[in-house]
Amino acid sequence: MNLPRLRLNTSRLRFNTTGLRYALFFLAVYLIFLLITLPAALIHRWSGSNAQIYGIEGTLWHGEAQALRIGTLTIDKPSWTFRPAALLRASTEMRVKADIAGGGIVAIVGRSLRGTLYARDLRLNAVPVNALVALSGEPDMGLTGRINANIDSVSISGGELHELDGKVEASGLGLEPPLDIMLGGLTMQFETDRRENRIRGVLQDTGGPLQAEGTVVLQPTGEYQFNGRASARDGAASALEASLNMLGRPGADGRIAITRNDRLPFDRYLPQ
Repeated sequence: MNLPRLRLNTSRLRFNTTGLRYALFFLAVYLIFLLITLPAALIHRWSGSNAQIYGIEGTLWHGEAQALRIGTLTIDKPSWTFRPAALLRASTEMRVKADIAGGGIVAIVGRSLRGTLYARDLRLNAVPVNALVALSGEPDMGLTGRINANIDSVSISGGELHELDGKVEASGLGLEPPLDIMLGGLTMQFETDRRENRIRGVLQDTGGPLQAEGTVVLQPTGEYQFNGRASARDGAASALEASLNMLGRPGADGRIAITRNDRLPFDRYLPQ
């Protein structure tokens, strides 16, 4: 008995599959376009963010606000610009800019498809030290001075810090009255050790009453080990020397060895 042969029209199947891919592509493009053209104020209300933002204007594509308040820290004139090219890398990116207490910050921030938060080309310009202390949620200890930073890359995943490369400089450091102690300047150079999955920092002073040097090894979960030495330079105020002596006894070279093993509360500082 001869059975009828079933013939599959492969050309039509290829056409339908190709057409489906194009339809899905254009649908995705349309949804992205719809999202980035929504008013930024509406997106902020939907997000449920605990940050308070004032005078928000524009869209997700490009927008700005008069001020952003996070805890006790106020960020003035934040603005953002969407970077669509990052979509080709399965990421969403924005270029952000803001003023912080007379200083400034600019960076490219993004989120990968797997949920990793990252920043590139992050620059801090003359940001007051006490403003960064306020952002961390720690009490104001009367620190003076300003921070400049050139961070090439930083990445956060699951509340852990996995990458930090760049340099942080502090100038005009000191403690306000009644202590009224001048410290000078410090720099910290960070580098990610990807083989050991940890971050290493090298501390150096840049002149001033405080002479200091040291290294820190920081784990992704916040545990760190710091080893350094510090002393007061000739001509420094006696209050600085007295404060340093509270940390330990000077060695044969006149410097005090400082060793710390502790943990930074990343669960408070870093987004999950």
